[in-house]
Amino acid sequence: MLLRAAATGAIARLGYKRPDRGSDATRVRGEFLGFPVRGHAGSARVGGRRLQAVGAWIEGRLDLSCTQVPMSLRL
Repeated sequence: MLLRAAATGAIARLGYKRPDRGSDATRVRGEFLGFPVRGHAGSARVGGRRLQAVGAWIEGRLDLSCTQVPMSLRL
């Protein structure tokens, strides 16, 4: 869902609000989230110069150090 939304520039709606804890429906690994942000998502590159995820529980570290983020990032 996140990669599909990123490719079209749409909002990835995993929930309606920030969850109190992760579940199978809302959990996104920080390491996985870093791929489209850095442009490594292959055919699912970020379209519309933005990546937005609503209601996601980011699990683990999202390491963007030494990364130039060429888009708007809203989590």
